[in-house]
Amino acid sequence: MPSISEVFRILLMISCCVCILFTGGCGESEDNDPDEMLTIMEDPIHSYASYPIGVAIDSPHMLDDDIYYRSLATHHHNSATPGNDMKMDALHPDENSYSWDNAEEILDFCNQHEMRVHGHVLVWHQQVPSWMEEYEGTPEEWEAILKDHIQTIITHFAGSVDSWDVVNEAFEENGQLRHTIWRDNIGDDYIAKCFQWAREAGPSIKLFYNDFSLSYNAQKMQAVLEMIDDFRSRDPEIPIDGIGFQMHISDDQPLNEYIQAAVDSVKSRDLLIHFSELDVSLNKFGLYSELTEEMKIRQKERYSDIVQIYNTIPRDQQFGITIWGISDADSWIRYCFNRLDWPLLFDEEFEPKPAFWGFVTSL
Repeated sequence: MPSISEVFRILLMISCCVCILFTGGCGESEDNDPDEMLTIMEDPIHSYASYPIGVAIDSPHMLDDDIYYRSLATHHHNSATPGNDMKMDALHPDENSYSWDNAEEILDFCNQHEMRVHGHVLVWHQQVPSWMEEYEGTPEEWEAILKDHIQTIITHFAGSVDSWDVVNEAFEENGQLRHTIWRDNIGDDYIAKCFQWAREAGPSIKLFYNDFSLSYNAQKMQAVLEMIDDFRSRDPEIPIDGIGFQMHISDDQPLNEYIQAAVDSVKSRDLLIHFSELDVSLNKFGLYSELTEEMKIRQKERYSDIVQIYNTIPRDQQFGITIWGISDADSWIRYCFNRLDWPLLFDEEFEPKPAFWGFVTSL
């Protein structure tokens, strides 16, 4: 009996052959060689890259219940980021207890398929358990609960998770520190303390600061750079290994030159760079009810541009590109913003879109 991977490979080959016969190559131009396209679809995306290609895994239930989701996740990616199951409310729902089952199921799956796991996220102002939001205590007591949270999680996953987004989205769009329960109860230096506690628990793991709009918001990017410079000026130095550019972008914004400038500013500080949550929205204002061929081509070109920008990063600073989901049907945009959108590489039927080809042929 053939394995799941063999069945999937056969299905992919049949799907591509049908596309080539009846649509001229899944919407691609006549310049594409059908044999070359078939080979690309058959081969994993990550086999074309010199750095890891990751995917956000939404929940273990998707892995259990959907063979297409599961097969695409394992076939094309060699890195994974749990989308929600390692966030604060998921892992630490009660003050005196942790909940590991869902995260461990994802880890087991990734280990079986030799996929690197990037932890997301130790400290954030959203998806915070109610007991933390309602907690009352001194600054020292707040420090104690946050330190325990960070170090318990890192220790629990030691050997399985070798990198973490330590702090997520700590800055406002104007570059000022965001008011969160952590800042309000511990003080402005809570970010540095989080990185210190993380390093104490994981001496060899990679520690990231992760945020959105860094690729185009100069004020926020400057604030993050100043934080990094401050960390490095201290004695002892505050540990930080990399920056996660979330890269929730659209087909026309931000301009490529803005993204390149932001990337260059981090390159110059010799940090790892992770395009950590990449997707390309096509309907940010909710004006469209269907995906047109013109929109598909714009998205294809956009994914290609992003990969080419990432390729300008020195090899030893490339942590990888992570796509924030697999099929358009499962995109966070649809349920968070309640609008139709098509931001990912595969459509609702798990068929590759032109964006897939734009992405893989630029690696």
